[in-house]
Amino acid sequence: MIQFLLLPQGLFNLTFLELSENRLSVLETDAISSLPKLQTLRLKRNKLTVNSVSALAGTLSLQELDLSDNLLAGPLGPKTLPALPGLRVLQLSHNQLTSVRQGALTGFTALVSLTLHHNQIDVLEDNAFSELWTLTQLDLAHNRIVAVSGNSLAHLTRLVQLDLAHNFLRALTADLVAPLKNLQELRLDDNDISMVTSDALTSGTVLRRLTLAGKIQTDKHVSM
Repeated sequence: MIQFLLLPQGLFNLTFLELSENRLSVLETDAISSLPKLQTLRLKRNKLTVNSVSALAGTLSLQELDLSDNLLAGPLGPKTLPALPGLRVLQLSHNQLTSVRQGALTGFTALVSLTLHHNQIDVLEDNAFSELWTLTQLDLAHNRIVAVSGNSLAHLTRLVQLDLAHNFLRALTADLVAPLKNLQELRLDDNDISMVTSDALTSGTVLRRLTLAGKIQTDKHVSM
């Protein structure tokens, strides 16, 4: 298994690189940025930290990045990862991220899909995703989220799919749904929802698919 990544020279035409399931903990500076045509990079199931992935700076052609099942820990903020302006798909599942800060992932101006399931996220700050206005798919399942304010997601006007299953949400309100004018699929399975407000799904929603399996607490009052 590779533990230290230092790529040989001469791979100028490489567009796809799979390095998953190794023991990588270090990426040599410029190891990835020296691949000018690289579009897909898969680094899942390694031992990379936030400091390790700073070596990805400068990979301007990268469109898909998989960092799932590594050792990324702490809040996800504007500078947790280096700016990757061409990236469209980012997978950060099965890490140890604890919250999403205001303006998270600044510089990811083309991102359409963000996967954050199976982390330890309990807080989405106001304007958490304000820099990700191109996002259409957001997966926050299997975290510790208790509430989502309208200001947390308000900037995601192009969002089509939102997965919040397997969290600790206690209510479904208009604050969650109303700002998301293009939302078509919402997953809320297996939460602690005991209230659905009367206006939660009537604020100009275009929802086509809503799942609430195993979540509404029937032993409590539910307002519809």
